[in-house]
Parts: sequence; structure tokens; C-alpha cells
Amino acid sequence: NKLVLVGSSTGRDGLGGASFASEDLAEDAETEDRPAVQVGDPYTEKLLIECNEALIDEDLVESARDLGAAGLGGASSELVAKGGFGAEIDLEKVHQREPNMNAFEILLSESQERMCYEVTPENVERVQELAARFDLGSAVIGEVAEG
Repeated sequence: NKLVLVGSSTGRDGLGGASFASEDLAEDAETEDRPAVQVGDPYTEKLLIECNEALIDEDLVESARDLGAAGLGGASSELVAKGGFGAEIDLEKVHQREPNMNAFEILLSESQERMCYEVTPENVERVQELAARFDLGSAVIGEVAEG
């Protein structure tokens, strides 16, 4: 099966966001951890929710994960691990908001409004059609692999 990324583009915002959210912050804390703060877009979130509902209504998705804590690296491994599988991901296919992002940044970005779906090959085109209908980016970024 294929792994399809749907939603906003991937940026440097949100790197380490989950761990940053657990820290104790002083009132006068510097802004050096600013990249750890995710930049949310409520309108895009609404579109992603509606797209997700359409994908489920049409039974197009085998499994799905939001790209929260640990970003694409976490979501893709969670998608496949329970079945005893692995994932092959082509990071160059991930739609990026910023130039020159490295592999670490792409895999662990916690940019908001993104979902990773496991989709059978025959459903990929329809998934991407629905993403486009909701004005969301989409890309086949990899596939499920043996163990």
C-alpha cells in the first residue's frame, strides 16, 4: 500500500513542539525555542477534517494518523508497526513550506493540519482528487514495506 500525505505543507515550525509543550517556561523566557511553536490555521484544519470525513465515507483509507508529536517519522511508523511492517519514505516528495529543509526537519516537523494515510494503489488517485477538491496539498510519499 501507498503512504499519502494530505494537508498543509511541511515547515520548520513545530520542531520539538511536543517536548517544548512539556517544559516549564519562565515569564521572561527568550524566544530561542520559537520554532517549537506550531503555527495553526483553523480554516485549513476545517478543510482537512471535511476531507478526512469524505475519505472515510468513500472507504478509501486503510489507516490514518495525524502528524502531531514526532511528525511524519512518528505517524508513518505508527501506521505500519502494528501489522509488523515498515515504511519506505521519499522525503523529496513531501511538500515543503521552506527551502533547504534537511531530513531531520522533514521527518520530525510538527507543522499542523497534516494527515498521513495508508491507501491501496487503486484508491490513490481518488484520495488525491478529494484532497484537491478541498484545496489541500497531497503527495504519495512512500509505501508500506516488509518488516
